[in-house]
Amino acid sequence: HPGLVTLLTNGPGYGSVMLEENNALSLVYTMNEYATKETVVLQPGSYRVVYRPKNSRGSEFTISKPFRITSGTSITLSIN
Repeated sequence: HPGLVTLLTNGPGYGSVMLEENNALSLVYTMNEYATKETVVLQPGSYRVVYRPKNSRGSEFTISKPFRITSGTSITLSIN
């Protein structure tokens, strides 16, 4: 059974949800650049969200947060 992650941001930006598997990252979801709250259904596993605010000009402002989805659960991840 899948699980849910709710992604919260302070404002517009560019982001992706990546599956972490065998020391590699695979893109599974591209975030809406204008949404500040999104709920994504994911299969159980280890993931990483990578996000950069839209008004940031450099990669040093990129935020990377790992998280884990377990079957039938829901988590909220604040990306600030």
